[in-house]
Amino acid sequence: MQSGGQLERARRRSSIGPLLILSDAIARGHGRVDDGALQATRDAGASDAEIGEVVGHLALNVLTNYFNILAKVDNDWPVVTPRSAV
Repeated sequence: MQSGGQLERARRRSSIGPLLILSDAIARGHGRVDDGALQATRDAGASDAEIGEVVGHLALNVLTNYFNILAKVDNDWPVVTPRSAV
């Protein structure tokens, strides 16, 4: 489990690893990522299995959000205010 400080650094993008950078690129590109970004992640030491796991987690989160929106599920956790894009 991450500490509050780790989460805040991740939100500010000051605690970024290659898989987080790739995850951000996948989400922002709606699945479209250029070959250079994918290769940079591999060059940083990420395996294809780790990259696949990132894609799986993103897919699960997106589909969970869609379901929760359609089902009008109430949030049972504190709302996090989005940060403006840098």
